[in-house]
Amino acid sequence: GSWAPSTVLSAFSRELCGISQAQVDAAPDLRQVLRSFLAWLQAQGLAAPDGGKDESSGRWCFATWTDADIGNTLVAQLEAYNIDLPRCFTDWVDLKQLYRRHYKHGPQGGLQKCVEYLGLKFEGRAHNGLVDARNTARLAAHMARDGFVFRRPTRSIDPRSGRMFGDRRARL
Repeated sequence: GSWAPSTVLSAFSRELCGISQAQVDAAPDLRQVLRSFLAWLQAQGLAAPDGGKDESSGRWCFATWTDADIGNTLVAQLEAYNIDLPRCFTDWVDLKQLYRRHYKHGPQGGLQKCVEYLGLKFEGRAHNGLVDARNTARLAAHMARDGFVFRRPTRSIDPRSGRMFGDRRARL
C-alpha cells in the first residue's frame, strides 16, 4: 500500500467539524480520493487526463472561502503524501475577498453569517467540508445572480514551489 501520514484528530477539530476519529480512520486514502475527484472532473469536461484544466467549454476555477482550503491545507496534505499538486488546483477564487468587494462590507462572522446576511438559509453544520462547499457554491451563484462578474482567479499557486501569489485584495 501507499504511505499515509498518521492523522489523529484533536478535540478541537472533532468538536468544530463534527467528525469522529473512526470516520477519519475509515476514510479512503488521499491518493484514492484525489484520483476519484479528478476522474469526476474529467467526466464533467472540466479536467484533462493529466490533471490540468479542460476549458474547451469555458474558463473555470475553484471557488473557496479564504485561501486556506487550497493554498494551505491541500498543499500541505499533498506534500505530506508526496503527491504533486494537480494543475487544475493552481488557481482559484477567494470568495470571501470577492464578497467584500461586491457587497461593500466585510464578511463578519464567517461563511454562515455571510450566507444568512444575504437572506439565504445556511444548510447543514458549519465547518463540515461538504456542507461548507455546498454553501460556498450557493453563495457564488447568488453573487452571480446579483450581478457580480467572475473575471479571473484571485489567487494562484506556483506548482513547483507551492507558494501562493496574487492579489489578496481582489481588485478585479
